[in-house]
Amino acid sequence: MLPLLLLLCLVVTMPFSASPLLLATLLPNTLRSIQSCAARIIANKLVAFPTETVYGLGANALDATAVEKIFQAKKRPATNPLIVHVLDAADCASYVNHQSSLSLDIFTTLTSAFWPGPLTLILPASSLIPPQVTANGPNVALRSPSNPIARALLRSAALPIAAPSANLYGHVSPTTGGHVMVDMEGEDVAVIDAPEGE
Repeated sequence: MLPLLLLLCLVVTMPFSASPLLLATLLPNTLRSIQSCAARIIANKLVAFPTETVYGLGANALDATAVEKIFQAKKRPATNPLIVHVLDAADCASYVNHQSSLSLDIFTTLTSAFWPGPLTLILPASSLIPPQVTANGPNVALRSPSNPIARALLRSAALPIAAPSANLYGHVSPTTGGHVMVDMEGEDVAVIDAPEGE
């Protein structure tokens, strides 16, 4: 009888966790970290990375479940569409519907002049873009970042990355990996560290 009571006491006093603890991880700016983060994007997990403006909280833009993780982590309203980051203009061919040769000409002129860089273009979305990305609207926002870390991540993942700023909704947009860690400390997100302005 005594061993049974001891066993019951051990079971009752053991800590219980409903789910595993999720923690953001700050990674150094190395090729290995970028490749690891690209693997996370492919696996529909979250990554935070620098762009030429602020840090983005990224996920596979072609997977609805991955995109929903962005909204959950940021506590962002689903009515707020996301920007999709691509490596270059050629990558956009499958993600937009150019309705006329004029719209294609304008797209080509603008991307030739301003991409890569902080220019976002709004274009009719193709069926490959999940409605969560566009907030159920007809258009998708596309951007080709010039930041070398962002470009290396896009190249390694070989997928478009949906990425709003990597902060809680309503908070100040982060410009360093440390800023991201403050808002995302309880989330399953890998953060590529980079000095401000890099």
